[in-house]
Amino acid sequence: MKRTSVLLLIISFLASFVLIGQVSTSSVTGSVVDASGAVVPGAKVQVKNEDTGVVFDGVTNASGNYSFASLPPGPYTITV
Repeated sequence: MKRTSVLLLIISFLASFVLIGQVSTSSVTGSVVDASGAVVPGAKVQVKNEDTGVVFDGVTNASGNYSFASLPPGPYTITV
């Protein structure tokens, strides 16, 4: 009985590492500037996952920066 409990504990421990390894995300950050190099606050930014077609929308902040966190890994197209 005790041996079975230890074996189940070991299996559970190892399985948790497999699950942790499968949780992966990416992030995209950048800034938007115009032709003169001035930052563009309030610009609409769209990030599209090319594999899934899922689109994420955002807006640049007062410094012209944008950030998309916790994106699924994959190829993306960014449109401003």
